Amino acid sequence: MNNDARDPIELGGATISVVIHATEDKDKVISKIVKVLSLNSARFQEFNTKGHWGNHIVLLNLSLGQTLAGKILKTIYTSLGDNKKTAFLSSLEQSIDEKYNLYVRIDKQSICREEISLSDQDSIKIKFRPSKFRQSNKSKTYRELLSSGQ
Repeated sequence: MNNDARDPIELGGATISVVIHATEDKDKVISKIVKVLSLNSARFQEFNTKGHWGNHIVLLNLSLGQTLAGKILKTIYTSLGDNKKTAFLSSLEQSIDEKYNLYVRIDKQSICREEISLSDQDSIKIKFRPSKFRQSNKSKTYRELLSSGQ
């Protein structure tokens, strides 16, 4: 059996990005992200800025290696209910850019409740980067990764 057919993608890593507003507890959000996504620890880069109305905002970024990126993608996918998995898979094409990066947005409030749900508003953004990718239907390739035992 050709191994390439069973291993169509290798993730090169991922980046987690989150916006913390002045009314939110930054340390609580970080600790919930670490717990829910099963990170051993997290050293987020912090960038302080001002919002549109002059309010204080902290931008947090965390870079992850390939092993952890794959684990987190699987954690997100397996934690979704069957209906949400179907919706996630059907929207894959719109979530992948021309460089085959996959963008996933997790609801920040659900993370604080120690749950995972997808959301486009006030979300934790995760960008998954492939290290190699078979030239084919890009959403099909991610579907194969999610359905594999990796």
